[in-house]
Amino acid sequence: MNFKQRREALIRTSINLEDEKFHQHLIRAYGADTGFLRKDIKIREVITPVAILNAIGKETDVTRAYGVDMEQLRSLGKVAVLLPSNGINLCLAKSVGASFLAGNETIIKLPRKLHSSGKYYRELVLNNLPNVSFAPDNISSKDFLKDCISDPDIKAVVIYGDDRWIWEYKNLVRRSDIKLIFEGPGKDPLIVMEDANVDLALEAAVKGGLLNGGQSCSAIERFFIHESIVEEFCTKLTEKVVKLKIGKPESEETEIGPVLSFAVLERLEQQVKEAQADGAKILTGGKTEKIDSIGGSVFLPTVLIGCHPKMRIIREENFGPVFPVMSFSSEEDLLAKVDNCDYGLNASAYGTISTDLRQYLVNTHRNVYYNSTVTGVGNQDSQVIDGGYKNSGFIWKWHKDKFLQIEGKRMLLKELSQ
Repeated sequence: MNFKQRREALIRTSINLEDEKFHQHLIRAYGADTGFLRKDIKIREVITPVAILNAIGKETDVTRAYGVDMEQLRSLGKVAVLLPSNGINLCLAKSVGASFLAGNETIIKLPRKLHSSGKYYRELVLNNLPNVSFAPDNISSKDFLKDCISDPDIKAVVIYGDDRWIWEYKNLVRRSDIKLIFEGPGKDPLIVMEDANVDLALEAAVKGGLLNGGQSCSAIERFFIHESIVEEFCTKLTEKVVKLKIGKPESEETEIGPVLSFAVLERLEQQVKEAQADGAKILTGGKTEKIDSIGGSVFLPTVLIGCHPKMRIIREENFGPVFPVMSFSSEEDLLAKVDNCDYGLNASAYGTISTDLRQYLVNTHRNVYYNSTVTGVGNQDSQVIDGGYKNSGFIWKWHKDKFLQIEGKRMLLKELSQ
C-alpha cells in the first residue's frame, strides 16, 4: 500500500468507529470491563480517536513544527505496541495509526482484562488495517515486551505503562538494537495565582481532576493555590465536590462511578491515610464506600489541605478522584514545590505568571496551558503530541556508539519512520 491508500484505510477506520451500532456495543463492553463512566468512554474511545484518525497524515502547523514530512515517511520494518487499559482507542489511534501510516508491520498487545470489549478492538483494526495483527491474549504483557525487545525483526516498541516497572527492561534494551518509546504516567499540576479568576480555576480543577474519573495520566493530580485565596478556593471546591452525583456508569448524570480495581482503591486509601497522618486535613471524602445500587465500590471524591511535596499522595500517581491542595506564598516557593516531582506531562496555570516560571513549565512539561487545561476547547491538537519529561516519557535507543535516554516532546509519526 502507498501513503494515500494507508491514509484512506485510517479514514475507513474512523468511519467504522463512528458507526452508532458498533461504538455503542464497544462502549457497553468496555464499561463492563473497566467500570468507567459511559460518557467518559465515548470521549476517549470514540470522539477523540475519530478526530485523531481523521487528522493523522494531514500537514498541519504541529507536524511542521516537529519536522514531519509526509512525503518522506519510510517504514522502520516491524513495530510493536503495548496498549494501556485506559484510553485504548485514543492510544491506538496515535501509535498504531502513526506506525501504519509510515508503512510498518505492526503488532498490538491488548490488556488481558478486556474480556468483553477486546473483540471489538480487534474487529475495528483487523477489518480496516492490513499488516496489523494482535498478540495472543494468553501471553502476559511482561513476556510480550521481553520477546519484542529480544526479537531482531522488531525495530521499535511503543509502551504505555507504569514507570515503576519499566526500568527493569533498560539493560535488555541496551543489549538490543531496538528503539523503546515509553509513554508514562503524569502528575499534572494546576497552578492558581493570586489574581486568577477563582471560579474558572475551580471549574478546571473539578473537570481536570475527574478526567476519566481521575483514572487518566492527564488528570490533574496536584493543586497549587496561592495562600491569599487558598481558603476561598478549598471552601468552594469542597462545596462542588460534595454535590457530585454518584451513580451507575451508564447514566449520563453520573459524575462519580465505581472503581473496579481493588489495587487502585487500596492505593488511594493508603495515600490518604498517610497524608492525614503526616498533617493533611480531609475536608470531604477520603474513603471507599460500597454502594449496592450501583454494583460496586466508590472512592468518595476527596479534598485534602495542608499537603506537602514529600507525601505519597503528592509524589505518586493517584488514579482516582482526589484533590490534594498545597498553598504557596511566592513563585520561588511555588517553583520548589512544583519541581519536587518525578513527572512532567501537562501543566495548567490560572492567573498571571512570570516569564521565568512560564519558561520553567515549558521546559519541564509536554504541554502547558494558560487559563485552560488539556480538556479545554481548542486544545485537541495538543493531544497528538507525545512524550514528556522525567518519568512521564522517554526514548531508549542506540545512536552510533552511545546509548541514549531522550526526554521531551515528540510525534510518533516521526519516531516510527526512518
